[in-house]
Amino acid sequence: MKCQLNNKFALSSDKYNWILIDKRKGRNNQNHYFSNLKQLSNFIVDLRARECWARCDIALCNNSPTTPSYHSAIDKITKDLEMYFKEITQNERN
Repeated sequence: MKCQLNNKFALSSDKYNWILIDKRKGRNNQNHYFSNLKQLSNFIVDLRARECWARCDIALCNNSPTTPSYHSAIDKITKDLEMYFKEITQNERN
């Protein structure tokens, strides 16, 4: 099974691991191995957050009381990503 996620990443698996294939320009493919989907989705969310923070100036002090915390937003994104991976892998197997 191999699924292209976007122009930078593809998802694959072997008997024991989920494999995230990193295909960024200017370097060879780099494989990242994860024993479960939670680890995989956490890695992607953390990676994208670091990229965003490097490009953006985030003012953490400007949150209103009704704004959800960054942790709860990241947790929700991670869970949604896990569900997405489960759906695409089930569709590949059917």
